[in-house]
Amino acid sequence: MKAFFLWGLLLSPMAYGLDYYWLEDEIYGGVVLHSRAEMQANCEASAFSGYPTRLVTINETRIVCWDSRDRYRSAYSRIGDGCSSGYYDPETLSCVSSNPCLNAPPVSSHKYGQTACYNQCRYQTLGGFRDFDNALSPVAYEYIPTGDACFGNEAVDISSSAAEYTETNEDDLSCRVDGIYEVCIDADKSCKLINGVEVCIDNETREDFYNCGTFNGEVVCFQKNQQTNCGYVNGESLCVYPKGNIISLASPDHPANGGNGDQNETNDILDPLDISENTAEAQTIKQIVSETRLRQQVQKQAENDNPSSSFSGIECDKEVSCSGDPVQCAIARIEKKQLCMSEYNESEVQQIINDNPLMSPLGTLPGDTLEVHVEDFLETEGYISADNQCPEPLSFNVLGAEYHIVLTPICDLAVYISYFILFATWFSMSVLLAKALGAG
Repeated sequence: MKAFFLWGLLLSPMAYGLDYYWLEDEIYGGVVLHSRAEMQANCEASAFSGYPTRLVTINETRIVCWDSRDRYRSAYSRIGDGCSSGYYDPETLSCVSSNPCLNAPPVSSHKYGQTACYNQCRYQTLGGFRDFDNALSPVAYEYIPTGDACFGNEAVDISSSAAEYTETNEDDLSCRVDGIYEVCIDADKSCKLINGVEVCIDNETREDFYNCGTFNGEVVCFQKNQQTNCGYVNGESLCVYPKGNIISLASPDHPANGGNGDQNETNDILDPLDISENTAEAQTIKQIVSETRLRQQVQKQAENDNPSSSFSGIECDKEVSCSGDPVQCAIARIEKKQLCMSEYNESEVQQIINDNPLMSPLGTLPGDTLEVHVEDFLETEGYISADNQCPEPLSFNVLGAEYHIVLTPICDLAVYISYFILFATWFSMSVLLAKALGAG
């Protein structure tokens, strides 16, 4: 009976655990509290008259009470195992029936953190985005809610600087509008869309893959690496350092001024005075750099218009692979066919001879007398027609290409020499007949 009672006790809700509540330390009275309001009232009651008090969160399970003289007045500890129904609200310090963080909106802030707190809800960063048109503008970081609550000391607090997403686009995505740019969060909440351009981060490290921003009316992204990146946007040059900061055109470190883009303005060809006063040396350096870049662009465009060809498979037993200029590839394929034609014909003829026992080469038959089976060797079917018409051209395939041998010239030749053959035949028969009659 006792065992049954204990088993029922273990299965009861009480055995599972208690809902969260707060307990004042025993030395201060050991009062049980269930909300922030109750805790604030207890804190005020413990202070001397006339001295305001405040609650200070140490961590999610510990809060202390201080007065205006920074004297420790009381302390509270959270007890329990969770909320049996509903959700724990860190704002009210009690269990509530719904979770407000489930429907929290995305936000934007100039503060950076892999995780952040806003309105007591936990957020994750979706990376930064820059305004390259304004070098002094801070990076804007986008944040998406995780649906969980957070406590101010476990993540970056962005409550004072965050701006909520208040727009919804035609795809029902959460968006914010910043001037001419629209920033939205994609359906998977893994990337941000800036004017439709997808900008994603590493989901494990929460770090940006690219240095992205807006410049001259366009969204621009440079892959993160160890080098300075440059490009042209609507005809204007843009260069950024490896970490994404823009290089000013007025800086001697800018590649357009002959700089090496190493974030050090003391080891470049020109100095700031040369740039500001546009000295003769600065003009010469800029001209050389400009001409070099123009030459590189022309060369690159020429390569795009007439790409170099790459050809492989020149061996007769291998398949041709060619990329680049289609004309050069076609010429290479024709040359291969010509090179491999004799080798192919020789092997094919040898195969035909080997497959036909009646076509053995001379000198291989037994005996001193060579017997030639003319009726088998010279197969006339398909070559001599009853109406004396020239047969159809012979066809065969070589390396996937079909070739035809036109027999018309041979037929014409046969017509010409047929008269000589007939004459020789009748002449021979006349000679034989004359000899026979003379001998008789």
